[in-house]
Amino acid sequence: MIIKSSTSLRNNYGSISNLAHEKQEPIYITKNGEGDLV
Repeated sequence: MIIKSSTSLRNNYGSISNLAHEKQEPIYITKNGEGDLV
């Protein structure tokens, strides 16, 4: 399971996009410490 914050997504979109393509598994995005997106 990969968990990243929404801030991390905003600041490192390219890196997280590459990670998603490489790992072929969902990335869970949190907002204010709570689950927000998959």
